[in-house]
Amino acid sequence: MITRNPMPRKEYIYESLLDSLGTPEAVAALQKKGPPIGLWSKYRTRYAWQPEFTNIPLRDGVIYSIRYFNGEFGDIKYPIDSNEATQTRVVPKDINFVWAKSEHDGRVIKLHFDETEIWSAFEKLGSQHQPLKLEIRADMVNGKQVFSVWLHNDKEKIELKHTKMEEFGAGPKV
Repeated sequence: MITRNPMPRKEYIYESLLDSLGTPEAVAALQKKGPPIGLWSKYRTRYAWQPEFTNIPLRDGVIYSIRYFNGEFGDIKYPIDSNEATQTRVVPKDINFVWAKSEHDGRVIKLHFDETEIWSAFEKLGSQHQPLKLEIRADMVNGKQVFSVWLHNDKEKIELKHTKMEEFGAGPKV
């Protein structure tokens, strides 16, 4: 029989908060100020947005996971079909997908959105319930691959400059 020492409750709670909030600073702010009352009404706001990939083919045509600030999560087949295009969604916290750069080179891309920046963009561009696109793009600039994320409606575009990206090898397609 294997016995394990359980993680102390205080440590478990801290690790759970860290996983959810993302940084030790966010956990410290929560401990100092307490939970932000009234935030849920903001987090449940839904927008008519969909992802859009430019110069980034997705392996298997799937966004493998999207986590949202309100705790929802899921995946999306891409390109978006007509049924999915009519769906409203809450603001994304992070998105994970496999960029099929070539037949033999797939890259796992994890995008982590800055909460203040992405909420500001959604509130500004989606205030009149306009359809929005969250565009994830790769461009060649001076011989180098440049990655960027934009939120736009039919009139205006905002670059999400504080989005953090992690990139890992995805291995060969099976």
